[in-house]
Amino acid sequence: MQSKTLLTDLFSEKYYLHDSNLFILKNSEEDAPDNPQIYKKIDARFSQFKRMNSKFYQSKKLIPDSVFTNFMRKVK
Repeated sequence: MQSKTLLTDLFSEKYYLHDSNLFILKNSEEDAPDNPQIYKKIDARFSQFKRMNSKFYQSKKLIPDSVFTNFMRKVK
């Protein structure tokens, strides 16, 4: 069962990663490539995104306080 809170899919360039299955998108069709290097590259991007998303979710901050504070000083 899918949910909006689950992170199981990633679109990157022409690649689609779903539940650890990699596909290449070509004109609304998908092919399964047999290239472990591409899978490793796309999976690393997805892992990085998950780490960054988890960090954001824990802190609930999109930007550091210092950037927000300094920007707000200039606007006033």
